[in-house]
Amino acid sequence: MAIPASAAAANERIRQFYEEHSRHELAAQCPEIVGLQHWFEEVERKRPLTRREQLERDLTEAVKKEDYERAARVRDALKKLKPAE
Repeated sequence: MAIPASAAAANERIRQFYEEHSRHELAAQCPEIVGLQHWFEEVERKRPLTRREQLERDLTEAVKKEDYERAARVRDALKKLKPAE
């Protein structure tokens, strides 16, 4: 799940304001931009994973542990998912 389009667009508009007024250096210090970016990162960390994301994480973990039987089962489960899952 990505940042809501309206929130991302608002953040980008604030950045553009600084760009249009040749104040590039202030964009990085803007409390609104910094605050929104921290909020976006927090939301991304705390949001529930989709079934596909969880399986991808499980696959990576199984391969790291060299548990290839589990990795094969997870790979097969990923193949069975519909594209939107």
